Parts: sequence; structure tokens; C-alpha cells
Amino acid sequence: MSSTNFNAGIDSSDLQIISKKESAWGANPAGGSFKTLRILSESLAETKTRSRPAEIEAGGFAAHGITTQCSAGGDISFAISYGTMDDFLEGMLNSTFGSEKVVTGGSGAIAAVAASKKFTGTSLFAGAAVGDWVYVSGFVTNLGNNGWHRVTAKSANDITVASVLVNETPSGAVKLRGAQMKNGVVLNSHTIQKRLATSLFLIYTGAYVSGGSISVSVGDFAQGSVTLLAKDENKGTGDATGGSIVAAPTGQVMDTVTGFKSLRMDDATLSNDGIAQSITLNVTKNNARAQYGLGSSAAAGMGRGTFQVDGTLSMYFKTFTLYDKYKAETDVKLSFALQDAAGNSYSIFLPKVTLMNPTVQAGGPDSDVMANFTLEASQDATLGTLVIAKAPAG
Repeated sequence: MSSTNFNAGIDSSDLQIISKKESAWGANPAGGSFKTLRILSESLAETKTRSRPAEIEAGGFAAHGITTQCSAGGDISFAISYGTMDDFLEGMLNSTFGSEKVVTGGSGAIAAVAASKKFTGTSLFAGAAVGDWVYVSGFVTNLGNNGWHRVTAKSANDITVASVLVNETPSGAVKLRGAQMKNGVVLNSHTIQKRLATSLFLIYTGAYVSGGSISVSVGDFAQGSVTLLAKDENKGTGDATGGSIVAAPTGQVMDTVTGFKSLRMDDATLSNDGIAQSITLNVTKNNARAQYGLGSSAAAGMGRGTFQVDGTLSMYFKTFTLYDKYKAETDVKLSFALQDAAGNSYSIFLPKVTLMNPTVQAGGPDSDVMANFTLEASQDATLGTLVIAKAPAG
């Protein structure tokens, strides 16, 4: 016989967080499918702002406090696995992923041409667009032709890409696919339900991603976080979804060894000028805010804020190439790709970023000299500030 009532409280391992995009801000979209999230930690909570009137009181005691405002929200951190947090990545970029574009060529139908940096194939590329990121698979001799490529020009019969190719016409099929988004002005909001126990729930409506991060570093897995502002927090004793709950994807998290596929600067592999040890991107939405009005302590609306990206890049110091770009304040393009064990992949791209304030230092004897740059991203008129592309395996 097993013991009952053995917990002094609720075990965090039993917690479940689900979410669904709202069609109207702050309104629980009950019904349909809520998605289960895979998370590392969360800090969703409600906080009341209180005020004590500074009354003159001969008795020497403070006046009773009153609630003037009630805020809700917090952080959710997660390991990056394919498809698990796409809704919140869309929220972080104030955007949505476009529909996936798929180009497939049978045996010998698509070739790579080195001199012109083109993938060629008769009448296959009508649906491609300049600026697209495409994930290429099917090349067997020159594997560098596979992976993520950025389209810089196109016709119905070919696309030109920014990265280096090697001549090859594979005997098998080649596939190009991908969906992407860049930062925009769409305000995505979510209803989030936190199940603490069978009859103990906390519900957050109008949850808006006001910031976030993506990071990769040696000795760790790829991970991210989002910061949320919500309309309010309410308790429940039963499931408030009124619909089905979809299980989270079960794919492996993306590691930083075999899962870190490329680091490119100005579309060229960044290796001769040092090996990267870590990359962190921070998204800030300056002045994002919950809006309040008389008659309610809950938020009455949400201010989107101004989208900004900065970060850090840590490299083993080897040459002055990147340092010279810092001194000249040269804008560069920076991208890196992640992939899971099944072949599902993301590409993260900063179209215009300035390397700033490097520290090139020796920390002590028998240590490595590192160049630690801060990253200052700016808006490119066509490509945006931050682009995320995704492609499923296959």
C-alpha cells in the first residue's frame, strides 16, 4: 500500500502550463486547443501596489493601506526544442511565421552553381522571394551546399543566395523549404493557465511578451526566455480552457555541439577569425506597459513598446578582423543556425548589427584570451532587426 498525503505542499514537477493565442486582448479564448509548454522555470505571479495616505496622526501610527494598482506577469524560461515555443517567439517579435515554402526537385532537377551562387531548376522557384531563408537538403558530395541560405535574387528558374556554394548536380532529389518572420507591429496576446493541482489553477489573460532572450553557450543547450505582462491573475478550481489540451512536442532540445550548425558574418562562415564560445540575444520592448484606468485594478490595455535587440558575442581572440569592424563601427550581418537530432532547424539572423566595446583580456596564467563584444542591432529597411526562420526535418 502506498502512502497518501505525503507532500507538505505542491510539487513543482506536477505543474502544467498551457497557452492559447487570444483573438481579443484579455479575453480567454475558451474552446479549441490549448498548447502544453515545456519549460525550465516560471515566475508568473500577481503583485498589488499599495499606498498609505501620509495623514497627520497624533497617535503615531500609519494609515491603513489601499490598493492602487494590480499587475500580473513574470518570466518563462525554456530549452529550445522545435515547435514548442513558436507562439511565444512570434509574441517576442510582434509578428507571425509565414506559410512554409517548399521547393522539391527530383533526380538531377536542382543543381548548385558555384560561380553565380545559384540553385538552378527549370520552373521551380516561382514561389521564392528575395530575403527568404531556405533550408536546403539533398546534396551528398558537397555537404556545405546543404543547410540555411539567404535568397538575394530570384527568377522562375533559379535563386541566388548569399553564401558560398560548390558545383554539384546530385543524382537524388533536392528540397528547399522554410518559413520565417521578422519583427513587426502585431500585438500577440495569450491566455495562460497554470495547473498547480487537480482543483487548483491560476489563469492569466492578456499576456503580452514584453521582452525575451535566445542564448547558446559552450557546455549548455540552446535556451530562451520570455517576459510577460498580463491583464490580471485569477484563480480557478477547474480547467478554464473549455476545450482540448494538446501535448507538447517531444523532440530533443537543441544542443550546442552537433546542434550548432553555423555562425556566419556577412554570409561567410566565421571561423578563421576565432571560435565562438557564446552568443546571447536580448529583445527589449522599451516602454511596453500595462495601461490602467479608474474603476479597476486590472490592466485596461497594453502598450506595445519599441522593439530593440542587443546582445553579446564571446570569441577566442585570434585576429584583429572583428576588432577592426568595431573600430570602424561597420554594420555587419550575423546569423547562426540550430538543429535537433531529427533534423528540425531554426536560423536566427540579425541583418544589421554593430560590434561594440570588446574586452580583449587575459584573465590569468594558462587561460585563453577572449574577445567579448556587445551586439547593437539596428533596423534594416527591408530585412528588419531580427529574423527567425524554421524548417521541419524531411
